[in-house]
Formats: sequence, C-alpha cells, structure tokens
Amino acid sequence: MQPNQALTYCNVMELLVAQEVHRQLQQLPPKLVKYINPAQAIAYALNRLPALYATSPRGWYLQQQRAKAKLAPQIVVAVGQALAAVQQDPLNVAIPLNFAENAENIEESASDSSDADVEEAKSPDFFLSWVRSLFGLGGINKADGRLKR
Repeated sequence: MQPNQALTYCNVMELLVAQEVHRQLQQLPPKLVKYINPAQAIAYALNRLPALYATSPRGWYLQQQRAKAKLAPQIVVAVGQALAAVQQDPLNVAIPLNFAENAENIEESASDSSDADVEEAKSPDFFLSWVRSLFGLGGINKADGRLKR
C-alpha cells in the first residue's frame, strides 16, 4: 500500500465501540469522566473484540447488522471493562498518538520520550472525528449506517 493511498476498507467495530464508549461515559459522574481518555477506552475495547471489516457500503451495512445482532452484549462488556481499565492516574498522563506522523516517527518519539516531555492529555476528539470520516463512503446514511436507495 502506498503511503498516500486512501483506505478502501474499514472496521465496522470502530464506530460501534466509539458509540458505546460515548453512551457509557454519559452515564458516569463528570468527576470520573475527566480521568478517562475515550480514545484509550476505544482501543482497549477494540483489542478485545473481533474485527469486522467492510470494503463497500453494502458490506458496511451487513457487518453493522451482524455486530448489532450477535456482538452487542460483548461490546457493552468490553467497553465497561475498558472504562475501568483506562482510568488515568492524574500523575501519569499518556501522550496521544499523532496520526500525521508516520510509523517510524511514532516509534522513535515513543522511545525518546521522557517524563519531562509528558504534557496534559489532549481531547480524544481526533479519533472520533476520524471514525466519523468513515461515513465519507458514498451510499451510507450518516444517521444509522443504512444504505441509501
């Protein structure tokens, strides 16, 4: 795959997990929510769930229906475990990935970072906006993922 080549596939679980993280965060006390990085919770949950990739709007819709029908309970449990696991220690703040960097730079910066380089964690909105950009695929209804006719 060329570095500038657009992705022609996506993991349906990313959006479903992001939605479930958002839903569960709204049910938590605000004082607790400020110690949870949603991007970390999403990654934690995704690493414990099967991937469901799609390469077309129809595939996206079918995989989404499959996930909702067969994996909904697993998604809820994985997200609950993720939210408990990623609660941040205010003294140990993680540095978020910058997707503008290439993989080599990410590895290099991870090995070079020190405690003095740690800054206050940024809002994880970058991930959610990236997930929302998946809807740029033609033919997908932004409200619920159904194919437009």
